[in-house]
Order: sequence, then C-alpha cells, then structure tokens
Amino acid sequence: MDFDLKDLNPGVEFLFDENDPEKGSVTLRACPQEKLSAIEKITDTVKVKFRRGQKYDVTKRNDKKYDSLFWDYIIVDWSGVTDKGKKMICNAANKVKLMNRSVYFSGFVADCLEQLGEAQIKKQKETEKN
Repeated sequence: MDFDLKDLNPGVEFLFDENDPEKGSVTLRACPQEKLSAIEKITDTVKVKFRRGQKYDVTKRNDKKYDSLFWDYIIVDWSGVTDKGKKMICNAANKVKLMNRSVYFSGFVADCLEQLGEAQIKKQKETEKN
C-alpha cells in the first residue's frame, strides 16, 4: 500500500452534480481520532466535582468552537460555492455558516462523509483479507 507521508489524510472531491462537474464540488477528509482529541483538548474544560464522597469529572464543551474547528478540518476546499453569484471563499467562518444555516449544504456534506466512511471501511476489510 502506497502512502504520501506529507499528506496522510488527503481530501476526496465530491461533485454537487455527478452529471455536471461545472456545478462545483466540495473536498472533504475524515477526521482521525488524533485530530478529534486535539479539538476536544482545545474546546473542553473538565472540572472535578465531589458528591457524597465520590469524585467525578464534569466536562463542559464550547460547542461553537468545537464545530468551527471540526468543520474547518474536514472541509478542505470547495468550488462553485457562491453568495448571490459571487465566489465564496473557503474559510472557517464560511464553512461554519454553511454547515449551521444551509440544510442543503450540511446534508450534502453529511451524505459525502457517510460515503467516505463506507469507502474507508471497505478498503480496510480488503486490506485485512490480503
């Protein structure tokens, strides 16, 4: 199996319309556990509490920051995404705005991530067979 050590988690391009590539695309990548842990480290605060002599942790997450970091990581790039006909820059703020406010865009991304996950599972099973 061949790897690119400079980019171990490359993005995969998904076309908005398979029959018309000119309509644009979004490039996504899976979020590995190491990156999720790093995001959680930034966005989660853990407080130790005691109740009836028992010690336990209470985790509070900054959901806005978590979403921003997560969507910024998995959405690598896009083309054909516009705001009233003007090209929309692929940056963290626009990624979050589209994911939180556009049912179409967030649904499309969710479907693509599901396809990406299924492809990874299939590839892993094929690798295990060999």
